[in-house]
Amino acid sequence: MARLPRTWWAGWPERVVVVGFVVALTGIVVELSWAAWSAPLLVPLPMVGVRALQIGLSIIGLGLLARRRARTSLHFAILGVLASAVALLGIGGLPGGLVALAGAILGIFATYEGVADAPRR
Repeated sequence: MARLPRTWWAGWPERVVVVGFVVALTGIVVELSWAAWSAPLLVPLPMVGVRALQIGLSIIGLGLLARRRARTSLHFAILGVLASAVALLGIGGLPGGLVALAGAILGIFATYEGVADAPRR
């Protein structure tokens, strides 16, 4: 655990997003391996492509969270878009994607600074 990026454990929203993406990765890999094990010749190629896209989006989300510079609501909004895509692309990523989306929403609420005041005339 000491080798994981500190930004993953900076606050509760980050922890929830990390757990969500890890659960999504696990679910996607289990779903893909179960399909390959049950009928190896019948696994459709589009299914493999969509699962690879889900895995890629989860890894991109974890990478963005590990390399972030500032804790802003825009950053959490981008993570929310990635988590939504992971959740909507397939059943394997649904639970983890929803958990990551909940963490991203918590992060948006935790870091939102409001709209700047408009200049008065």
